[in-house]
Amino acid sequence: MSEGELEKRLRTLEIRGATLLGSITTLAVCCVAFLGFEYYRIPYQVQKQVEDKIGQQTRLKIKEALDNADTLESKLLYMEGRKAQIIDVKNGQDVHPPDGTKKRDWIAFISPSDIGLVEGKNEGDNALLVFHSNLIETETGWRAEINYRFKYGSGTIVKNLPGNAKVLLIPTLNLQSSDKAD
Repeated sequence: MSEGELEKRLRTLEIRGATLLGSITTLAVCCVAFLGFEYYRIPYQVQKQVEDKIGQQTRLKIKEALDNADTLESKLLYMEGRKAQIIDVKNGQDVHPPDGTKKRDWIAFISPSDIGLVEGKNEGDNALLVFHSNLIETETGWRAEINYRFKYGSGTIVKNLPGNAKVLLIPTLNLQSSDKAD
């Protein structure tokens, strides 16, 4: 093929390409005109629906957080009048929460206080073998168990004896609903 024929052929291809591009553009414009601008509005509608959904979820989260804050505030106001308390107890004694409160409003700790015996003159050979202190939950409070095992002198006299303890009640911020069991 000669150079002239090549140029002619190239121009023909350029004209056909331009015609094809023009036809495609015209087709696209016709499609848009035929279908309307609805397709241009779809991304906006999708974005609005997503924002509405996120907005609903955000509003629900904010409402839940405000409800929790109200609950917390009422619990804090309820706690204002309560202070930690120390109660002296003996073995088998029941410990009840202070008036107007429930067991779930308190955390209870026990610590042995008076354990062991004073023999008098020969104390060097006495031995506190073991002690046990525990709070057993009851329906309305706790029951103290305080026992110790004591050996007298250098002999084999061993006794299990009841002891004394102190119970520390600390108010708790209990966020459970009031209709749940204690």
